[in-house]
Amino acid sequence: MTSVTVSLPDDLVQQAQAAGLLDERGLAALLRRALREQSASQRLSQLLAKFDAHPEPAPSELEIADEIAAARREHARRR
Repeated sequence: MTSVTVSLPDDLVQQAQAAGLLDERGLAALLRRALREQSASQRLSQLLAKFDAHPEPAPSELEIADEIAAARREHARRR
């Protein structure tokens, strides 16, 4: 296990401590969530770039539903 030292504003530390987020478990959960959100954001950006690169008709509702289902399966797989 690696130790990390960070400097945070006092008010943020007090709020995080009150919420039970400054222990190893809470911080690990926050970091994992942030990484999942970042990954989802990157995938969305890539998808939007694909759409922008090909000025074709908008995707159908079925295509959008398929993309959402695929993203949900990926999200569930990573848990």
